Amino acid sequence: MLTLPEKLFLLSLDDQKDLRYSVSWAVLSVSMAGALVMELALRGKIHIDGTQRITLIETTSCGDELLDDVLACLLKKNTERTMNHWVTMLLEKFSKLKIKERLLHNLSRKGILQREEKLFCGVVPYNRYSLGGRMMRDGIQRELQAVVEKTKAPDESSVMLLSLLQSCQLYNRVCHAPRSEVMIPRLRDNFESALANA
Repeated sequence: MLTLPEKLFLLSLDDQKDLRYSVSWAVLSVSMAGALVMELALRGKIHIDGTQRITLIETTSCGDELLDDVLACLLKKNTERTMNHWVTMLLEKFSKLKIKERLLHNLSRKGILQREEKLFCGVVPYNRYSLGGRMMRDGIQRELQAVVEKTKAPDESSVMLLSLLQSCQLYNRVCHAPRSEVMIPRLRDNFESALANA
C-alpha cells in the first residue's frame, strides 16, 4: 500500500526512461510536505481542526521510517501550530531528511520504480530510476477519476490526494478541463470534511 506522498510522487512523474517531473521540484516539494503531514492525520497521529491547527494525538511509530522522522520533527516542537507552519518547517528540512531520495527508494523497494546503479564519469556512483510499469499509477488515476465522476464515494485519502494534485497543478492528470473547473469548488468542500474526519 502506498502512502499519500508516494502516490503524489508517482503521479508527478513523466513517462520517460529517465525520471522527470511534470512540474518543478520547487512546486512539488510544497505539496509533498503537505502530503507528509496529511498522511500523519490519516494514520491518527495528528488532528487538523477546522482552522488547520495541528494537534499531536499519538506518538508511536507509523511503521514507516520517513513518516516516523516527520513525526519526530513535529514532536520536537510539541506545540499547536498551523498546517502552513509545519509545511514550511518541513520544507526547510527536506535536504536533511532526504525526502526525495527516500521516496525514490521506497517506490523502488515496492517494485514500482526500477533502480539502476551508474557511474558518473566512470567514478562517482549514483542511482538512476525509471518507471517500472504504469499499472500502479494507472490504477491510482482510475480510482481518482471515479471519485471525480461520482461513480465512487470519496474517502479521506482520495480527497486529500486530489487536493494535493490541485495545489501543485497536477490535477489534469486525473480530471481534464473543462470538468476540472467545475470540480474544484466541490473538492474544497470535500477536503475540509476529510480533514475534520481524519
